[in-house]
Parts: sequence; structure tokens; C-alpha cells
Amino acid sequence: AFLVAGLLLSPFLPLKTQVCFLDVACIHQGRDDMFERGLYTIGGCLTATKELRVLYSPEYLSSLWCVFELVGFRKAHPEGKLTISPLFVERSAAICAFVMWCTVLAVTAG
Repeated sequence: AFLVAGLLLSPFLPLKTQVCFLDVACIHQGRDDMFERGLYTIGGCLTATKELRVLYSPEYLSSLWCVFELVGFRKAHPEGKLTISPLFVERSAAICAFVMWCTVLAVTAG
């Protein structure tokens, strides 16, 4: 209950907020005209950002799109912060958090 309340109230708390641009969610993947409009915005997003976080998987560098984003960020910010994390670490952390959440729910309900 506290986790859900915290998630719902967090946008209204006077904390420093950060914006996340998740390309697959922010650029339309189904309609070509919307996809093209999204492509034109990526340069502005990469220029405005101070840090690029990459969730790396073995297929990452085989995608021309991903390489384009890396090059675009480096071009806009030669000294900018680039953080590369293996995807399996985040997946493991998410699974552990989910299991812990389910355990807490089971203990409090039972």
C-alpha cells in the first residue's frame, strides 16, 4: 500500500525531478509519419540531455538506431556522461524487487 501511495504521490512532492526519454516509448513505432516526426525530435532531446544511460544487451550495437543515438549524444556532448549498464543486471534487480514486493503482500495479507 505504501509503495503504491508513494508512486501516486511522487509527482506532487517538492523533490528534484528528472525527465527520462525512452526512445521506444517516446517515438511512435507503428505509424511511419509519427515515427518520422519522432526522429526529428531525437536531436533536440540528445542536445538537451546531460547524461545518456544505455541498458546494454548483446544485440545493442547491431541496431543502427542505437549506434545513431550514441553518436548523436557524443557529437552534442563530447564530455557528457555516458553510463552503460548490462541489461541483465537491471532485469535481475527488477525481478528481486518484484519478488520482495509479492512477499510483503503475502505476509501482510496472510
